[in-house]
Amino acid sequence: MKAEVPEKAIIPYRLGRINIYPDYELPKDSKIYDDERYNSKTYIQDPIFFKTKYLDPFITLEEGQLYNPITSKNTARRLSTIGAYKFVNIQYKETDSLAQDGLGLLEANIFLSPLNKRALRAELQAVTKSNNFAGPALVITYSNRNLFKGGETLNISTKVGYETQIASGNQAGLSSLELGLKGELIFPRVISPFKINTDFFEYSIPKTITSIGFDYLNRSKLYTLLSANAQFGYAWDANRFVTHKINPVTVNYTRLSNTTSAFQNILNENPFLKRSFDQEFISRPYLLFHLQWPGRRW
Repeated sequence: MKAEVPEKAIIPYRLGRINIYPDYELPKDSKIYDDERYNSKTYIQDPIFFKTKYLDPFITLEEGQLYNPITSKNTARRLSTIGAYKFVNIQYKETDSLAQDGLGLLEANIFLSPLNKRALRAELQAVTKSNNFAGPALVITYSNRNLFKGGETLNISTKVGYETQIASGNQAGLSSLELGLKGELIFPRVISPFKINTDFFEYSIPKTITSIGFDYLNRSKLYTLLSANAQFGYAWDANRFVTHKINPVTVNYTRLSNTTSAFQNILNENPFLKRSFDQEFISRPYLLFHLQWPGRRW
């Protein structure tokens, strides 16, 4: 190294005090907070915004360990995946004194700026299908973040869609109306009847995803289809390119009603199509392995 390299730039540093601000905002910078010691870390918040026992597993920094930029980035990434924060800022402050072993000392401050607790999103879609059905659809999603002060996210979506068949001939003029309602509750941790060692998930902590949905589809002059589904599973990133999803519980229910004689004739002529419209109650596990590479996806 060059002779003019500062001495402080080449000595190792050890982490001293670690302070976490779970509800940090610039206007509150001068406010006096209450602090709590948990697992050799100091959590500073008043009132409690995020329960410390749920936030602590996301922080891989430990008091007394040597500073490592990889560990610091890992902590920032894990905190960003919770879904409750818009900014994650880790700042290190050098203390004036040196440790007895000659290493430098750093104080780590983790500032977490939360997203808006509630959000409402509207999405307008234009749908075209190969069977010549086309029409608009409106999806409205309501989100409530950090619902139980543990990083949970509640999403409630409603969908209204209308399609009409623009083909010429006997099929012209057919239309369909679709109504949907879906509720999803996401926990940024593993919820299981038996204990799972989360140290295995070094890159990211799995999320527990539960959902339930209902759909109503009315095809004019043909039929009405009611369906319901429910899921319970886990999702996590193994690294930048690999995502795993496991749904131990997946339940689907469909019920066909209000069929017309014309549609019944179509089913009688096509046994395979008729089987797809049978009233069913399906329960099954589900496993997805998702690999993504820049420009490619498997």
